[in-house]
Amino acid sequence: GSKHGKVTSLDIPGCGSSICDLHRGTNASINIGFSTNVTKVTSVVHGILSGIPVPFPLDNPDGCKNSGLACPLPSGKQYKYNTNIFVRNEYPKLRVVIKWELKDQSGEDIICLELPAEIVDAKKSETLKFHPRSLTVL
Repeated sequence: GSKHGKVTSLDIPGCGSSICDLHRGTNASINIGFSTNVTKVTSVVHGILSGIPVPFPLDNPDGCKNSGLACPLPSGKQYKYNTNIFVRNEYPKLRVVIKWELKDQSGEDIICLELPAEIVDAKKSETLKFHPRSLTVL
């Protein structure tokens, strides 16, 4: 679970009322607001298919670079992590749970959340902003 941080906001363009559409051939954006006290941030993403976590490689897993964060992150402040992931055209159209973790310098979770998603063909999407209460924060 989240030992070293607390999710304060989440913004994912392309999310509907209950599921996030990940459009093939496009970038999917995620913006996570959180509080913490760490020196390093690493992003780890898995797609959970039939209960099995499958690693989802990121072009930039270093959460301290090109993400809006400047490490170290002292306590008492709010931070915003921003990144994009490319949804490849080769990915099959299916429903998946995205497990997104930000880990600290010791490999422990700063935050961990799970998002229901569906890989779909590219099309115009909506933006949904919701509060952390509607997430599964582990």
